[in-house]
Amino acid sequence: MSENLYLTKNGKLVMKNTTLYFITKEGKFELPIENIRNVYFIGSGSVSTKVLKEFQKHKIVLHFFGIRGEYIGTYYPKESYISGELLVRQVKAYTDKEKRLKLAKSFVEGAIKNIKWIVNRFNLGTLTIPDLKDVNSIEQLMQKEGLVRKQFYHLIDGKLPSEFKIEKREIRPPSNRGNAILSFLNSLTYSAVTSEIYHTHLNPSISYLHEPFERRFSLSLDVSECFKPLLSERLLLRLCDLKMIDPITDFEDRNGVFLSKIGLKKLVGEFDKELNKTVKMRRSNKKVSIRELIRIELYKLEKDLLNIKEYRPIVAWW
Repeated sequence: MSENLYLTKNGKLVMKNTTLYFITKEGKFELPIENIRNVYFIGSGSVSTKVLKEFQKHKIVLHFFGIRGEYIGTYYPKESYISGELLVRQVKAYTDKEKRLKLAKSFVEGAIKNIKWIVNRFNLGTLTIPDLKDVNSIEQLMQKEGLVRKQFYHLIDGKLPSEFKIEKREIRPPSNRGNAILSFLNSLTYSAVTSEIYHTHLNPSISYLHEPFERRFSLSLDVSECFKPLLSERLLLRLCDLKMIDPITDFEDRNGVFLSKIGLKKLVGEFDKELNKTVKMRRSNKKVSIRELIRIELYKLEKDLLNIKEYRPIVAWW
């Protein structure tokens, strides 16, 4: 059973004594709060303060998305894994220009290698990989990554049906179906990383590739770079290849192209399956889920910041 709960109907989360309910027009549904670790509230509705207190108690992270699937924000329960030493190390790594650039390069290298893995896995064509050795600023690094992603989207378009082509990456608002799918999947990936950060000693607001800012957990953006090819673009290609996305019923045109409720529900179901897929670790032969790989990636970052072991980004092998 998945520890992620996806609410794709409009409604209200309430507590009655010690029981969690989701109330919609269709009725009142009891939810097993003991088995829930993350909640994705996709649509319009409300959450009572009693629910938030209970989520605090059970360490449940709550992500909010609008009716069009746009990411709104995250309720991050009071941190229970605070480490003063690691917080100091995170800040020092950010203020040390050389250390920050080294970590930022690692995230971009991981992203590019996983992009290359997807290109090879789906036989998309030839990808030109830039040399990052001489890059000496975050700005140059992000430009290099941007050029790789531009190539990547072009190669993906060569594989996608005409009605799902990305053409040009657009976010606010997405102008076509391909962009609508990618935007939503990227938001789900970001949310999944944010949830895993909560269960580590890392502070989600201190980042290295992306500038820290108030309204987003910027460390989630950093780590998401490595996982977006594996969870977003890969899922887009697979769903289109299997003809699982309907260009009519799964989308709506509202001053932009957005996923319909049917489309949103379909994508969260497939995304959750991807998170819970297991792969065999190369050294231990132990099977772990993709969600667990995200947590492992964060532990690797912790070890680097504590000078235990140098961080090396995840590169798909399965």
